[in-house]
Amino acid sequence: EDLQTHVDLTIPDNLPVLADPILLQAVLENVLKNAWKFTATTENPQITVGVTEIDTQHAYFVHDNGIGFDNQQKEKIFRPFQRLHDARFARGTGIGLSIAQRAIRQMNGEIWAESPEVHGATVFFTLPTE
Repeated sequence: EDLQTHVDLTIPDNLPVLADPILLQAVLENVLKNAWKFTATTENPQITVGVTEIDTQHAYFVHDNGIGFDNQQKEKIFRPFQRLHDARFARGTGIGLSIAQRAIRQMNGEIWAESPEVHGATVFFTLPTE
């Protein structure tokens, strides 16, 4: 794939997480690849990985400043082979986020995405603490 070779990636040191390492790797690979893909046409592309508190629970996130998506269609992005963008613009199989969702659910967590301003996107996921 012809993706940008430079993206400003921010990942804090020592992110606390208790998860199956193989499943978590699948989640991060798919979510980060999506973020990378959708910042390909963005000037000064940025991806941030982190953790925040939502309803007293740790919510991990991957945020990018790419093209985003229509927030009213956010549930579709986790369905296999559902595309919110033209396939010529965003290459891929259309199953990456469905794999991430399945892995998170296998670990008894939740995953969701937000792009309220149709510019940039954030994928959040929770994992059990025990």
